[in-house]
Order: sequence, then C-alpha cells, then structure tokens
Amino acid sequence: MRVSQSTSAAVYITGACAILFLVSAPASAQTEENYRGKMTFGVYAAGGKSTLDVNARYSAGDWTGWLGWYGPHSEISSQARAGLEYDMRRRRMLIVPSIQAASESFAGCSLYSEIGGTVYAIAGVSRTNLKP
Repeated sequence: MRVSQSTSAAVYITGACAILFLVSAPASAQTEENYRGKMTFGVYAAGGKSTLDVNARYSAGDWTGWLGWYGPHSEISSQARAGLEYDMRRRRMLIVPSIQAASESFAGCSLYSEIGGTVYAIAGVSRTNLKP
C-alpha cells in the first residue's frame, strides 16, 4: 500500500502534537480525584492468530491526547496512531470534536455530542479518508 505525502505529513504532525501534549503536562501522583492518564493493553485472537493493541491516553483540562499501536495484523501488518480531542462541557451539553491519524495513510475526524440532563440524546458523525 502506498502512502501519500500529504497523509504521511498529517500522521507525523498529529503524532508530534500528541507527543508534545503528553510530555508538556507536569507529572504528579495520581489519585482517583486527579486521574489524568492511562495505558491499556489488549490481545485479540482470531483465526488462530493474535494481535496486540497498546494505547496511552493523557488528559489535561479539557484536552485529551492519545498514542497507540496495533499489530501485527495480516491485512495491515501494524499500525501506529495518534489523536487529540477537546471536551466542551456546558450546562446540559457536551460536544467532543476529535482528530485522528495513523500509519497506512489513515486520517479521520469525529464529532460526538450529548444534549439533555438525566435523560439525554447522543449524536455523532465521523469522516475518514478511506474508501469502502
């Protein structure tokens, strides 16, 4: 699979922004009250083959950035990914725009929203550069 230069640049720029964001926040002991980051590991098995999924997330204020790696996979070998999202909270409303980029020429964005109180509606939309 051939990666276009513009998509490759988007992956590098998003990854660099996420890394800068992740390392710029001060380190401190985390409790449940000031929890900011997490690292998750997953192993998926299908067709006799296993795939590893590693993700690191860090939040500072209303911003959250993440870096991840998925592989090895028979269709894409492996994939590095990065993203950034902003949580805009208002009374009875949450709007979360995000951008994502990954190796193998993936780029995407999404918008998630919640409107209401005890009972609320959820709506969202996303777009990628991939073709079905």
